[in-house]
Amino acid sequence: MQTNIYDYLDADSYISTAWKEAKSINKNLSYEYLARKLELESNSLISMVVRGKRFPTDKILTGLIETFQLENEQKDYLKLLIELKRNKNDIVFSSHLVDLLKRHSKVNYEKFQETTFKTIAHWEYYLIRELVKCRDFKNDINWIHEKVKESIEKEEIKNILKDLIHLGLLHEDEDNNLTASQSHFCGPHGESSEANKRLHKDLLEQVKNKIDYTFPEERYISSICLSLDKSRMPEFIKTIESFENEFINKYEEEGDEVYFFNLQLFSFTGTKNA
Repeated sequence: MQTNIYDYLDADSYISTAWKEAKSINKNLSYEYLARKLELESNSLISMVVRGKRFPTDKILTGLIETFQLENEQKDYLKLLIELKRNKNDIVFSSHLVDLLKRHSKVNYEKFQETTFKTIAHWEYYLIRELVKCRDFKNDINWIHEKVKESIEKEEIKNILKDLIHLGLLHEDEDNNLTASQSHFCGPHGESSEANKRLHKDLLEQVKNKIDYTFPEERYISSICLSLDKSRMPEFIKTIESFENEFINKYEEEGDEVYFFNLQLFSFTGTKNA
């Protein structure tokens, strides 16, 4: 098969793409065909696995590995991708799995992250990707255009969806349903690239606009000025990141609106860094 598993860092995207290719090669391949081959009573679980709705059982995973013609190291890599998905909310364990993927993958993981971030380093990409998680989301350009208050042109929405699917940050099943392929995507911490600077500047512009056009009861904005010891900056960052993770784990769900959660901590009096 032409689909290279080492080009993927998301199990759902790989399985969906590999299944489509396997079907193009073997015209007899179907959910029913694989269910009969594995002696399963129903093909529904296979369908849900391919569409990213369920985790594969050991028997189904074995069937997919055979269907995709994966060899020993490739089998292990697919199992790692599945475990990463299974433990995506366990920050410590997920980090451990990502470290394994870095060593296991034939591609340069950091290069993948950098390339991906440069592509999506626009507030519109983050907005649309999170919109997919809303409970009433419709994979319809007109619906998306209206939901974002016409702030993004329809043609641009099409291109953004195409990019997110290609990068594995969104998953599209055979019925054209979209799901987010991983819980969050962030650029490398401390990244000082022009792409990262542009993203944060654009987000701050959105905040400025929302101050005038959002009801006070529908937003929260707060600013404080403090005297701090700059040598403790790593400690400050760790504390803020801990709060972010706690907030996400406690409140993120299939909501009805998309919110931007923006935090900054910087010196007014420190040395200028161009």
